[in-house]
Amino acid sequence: MENNETVKSRITAETALVQPQVKKNQVKLTIEELRSCKGFETISESEGQEIIESLFQLVVIVYNF
Repeated sequence: MENNETVKSRITAETALVQPQVKKNQVKLTIEELRSCKGFETISESEGQEIIESLFQLVVIVYNF
């Protein structure tokens, strides 16, 4: 059976593996970058902006969770 310190150490080590590496001043995906992804080559400007904003909101939620 593991003691509390061993469990804390293991959890800390596992958590470190999944922590996102976020750099300050990162910018949102651009339309050109989105269009370079397979399946998004012909997306309209307005659809692209909506997708980019949705992705950004998802990233914020996941990062803060």
